[in-house]
Amino acid sequence: LVKSDMPNYRIIEDLYLTAVSRYPTDSEMAQLLATLNTAPAAERRAVLEDTYWAVLSSREFLFNH
Repeated sequence: LVKSDMPNYRIIEDLYLTAVSRYPTDSEMAQLLATLNTAPAAERRAVLEDTYWAVLSSREFLFNH
């Protein structure tokens, strides 16, 4: 995903669908898009990794999966 041309909103949707079996809320999408869209290109991978870990360590993931 880091090297793909997939838009950030699709990466976020894919993450949520894979991790918690739902689309992100409008609020979640807005917050994550703001973070991803302002991240320097050199830090994109680290930002995406942190985003994945944040969702995978969320209460929703831990208690539902």
